[in-house]
Amino acid sequence: MRLLYRLKSLYYYLNNDRIMHRNFFLIVVFLSLFSCMGTVDRLEWALTLAGENRTELEKVLQYYKDDSLKYKAACFLIENMPYHYGYEDARLDSCPYYRMCSE
Repeated sequence: MRLLYRLKSLYYYLNNDRIMHRNFFLIVVFLSLFSCMGTVDRLEWALTLAGENRTELEKVLQYYKDDSLKYKAACFLIENMPYHYGYEDARLDSCPYYRMCSE
């Protein structure tokens, strides 16, 4: 009786281990497939978000198209522009700290 119980326990343990490994493998495959799908062109996205300034940014890219290193640098800066912003207001001009920083 004990031997039968131990064999059943071993069977369930091995079966659960296989299921765990299979599930882990499926999760890795699933994440690998979906991480490659739906890549957004960050440069085009940044240019779209630029709105009226898009033409100015395209002029910069056109200007640096012959120098690959400067072109890549310009692309990097433009791609990361959506994450940075600044404030502009007449009330900020009267702030002494703002005047000190802008000089």
